[in-house]
Amino acid sequence: MRLLSFATSLYVVFASCLFAQESPTPTKHHESMKQEVGTWSTSMKLLVGPEMPAMEGTEVNELMPGGLWLMSKFDSGPFKGHGVFGYDTKKKKHVGIWVDNSTTQMTMFEGDADKDGVMTLFGKSANPETGKVEKVKSVTRMIGKDAKKFEMYAQGEDGKWTKTFVIDYKRKK
Repeated sequence: MRLLSFATSLYVVFASCLFAQESPTPTKHHESMKQEVGTWSTSMKLLVGPEMPAMEGTEVNELMPGGLWLMSKFDSGPFKGHGVFGYDTKKKKHVGIWVDNSTTQMTMFEGDADKDGVMTLFGKSANPETGKVEKVKSVTRMIGKDAKKFEMYAQGEDGKWTKTFVIDYKRKK
């Protein structure tokens, strides 16, 4: 009983401290995520392995309350995934995490956006076919307000980047 009372007291103190703090103010980097919010039609083309037709699908993006994190839900037939993306003000880097049904490992990303808003993120991910962890790079380009292109690359043992798939997006209206 004492342990339960102590745990309850500790929770109340912790929660009070947490809610007494001011929430961080979104930066211009967080504000730029607003352009991703919405529902998008997707066309995903694999560029490695046997040639396959493009997989059509949908991505739904929304900002968490406070505007610090973009939540992404991707569904392209058999391929499904979820991401959380934001800007780490301590690291001064764009960051993200991705999980999907092609591997049991999370991919954590970190990178930058250039002056044109092209987002380049780097991480490590398990190759779905071999299970081997490899360096990956994602590049996202907005094409106006209602289209974007995503490219994923894997780095080979020779240090060269190979484009593994692309996704073309069109905003649903």
